[in-house]
Amino acid sequence: MLDDPSPTDELTTAKHRPSKPKRSASLILIDRQGSAPRLLLGRRDSSQKFMPDKYVFPGGKTDRHDHRMTVVADLQDSDRQRLMSALGSRASHAKARSIALSAIRETQEETGLLLGAHHSVPISAVGWSAFTTNSLAPDLSLFRLIARAVTPPIYRHRYDTHFFATFRDQSLHEAHSRLTPSDELLDPDWFTFQQAKKLDLPEITRTILHDIETRLMSDPDLSGDSLIPYYAMSRGKMLRKLV
Repeated sequence: MLDDPSPTDELTTAKHRPSKPKRSASLILIDRQGSAPRLLLGRRDSSQKFMPDKYVFPGGKTDRHDHRMTVVADLQDSDRQRLMSALGSRASHAKARSIALSAIRETQEETGLLLGAHHSVPISAVGWSAFTTNSLAPDLSLFRLIARAVTPPIYRHRYDTHFFATFRDQSLHEAHSRLTPSDELLDPDWFTFQQAKKLDLPEITRTILHDIETRLMSDPDLSGDSLIPYYAMSRGKMLRKLV
């Protein structure tokens, strides 16, 4: 998951101009089966240059091959249009789809979870072998865009991250629901909002945590079409606007 700098991240210098943010995505997976919703978070390894030892949502960089993966159903129109707008002049439906798909692929790589439904002959792509081996393909209609955040330009490692949310009972294939730690994301587990707030979180993750908690209060099924917060640095200040 790549959504926010940490104090140990290298700052840009006169020799290192601000880099272009890399496209990435993160997944907020919600378990609503108990008395209180629980969210999936994991701890980044201490050897990571970006956010070491911080608890984050799973996710990572969008791969150029992600759009090639078969989907059961596409994104909802409003979310696809927001992604198209964020992509700018080179936007395409395939690129918009790839952002959402990368959150699903990265979640599988980091936690072992497969989010998908049975598909007779899914077309594979680089990094998606676990899905095709099990004849699964994601249903993007079950994922909702929740927020977008861009790492400030003062940091060497920068990401333009879209945060998606979905429910465990809708998207997660229970036959492949065992959490498996990875080299990048340690100790993945389910946390209530109250438990998550006590973890060592990056500031942007804490902010997104508040956003999804507030969204669920007014839209518990994430079925409504709400404007989403966009966080980015402008004139030295981190601003929040709804898009």
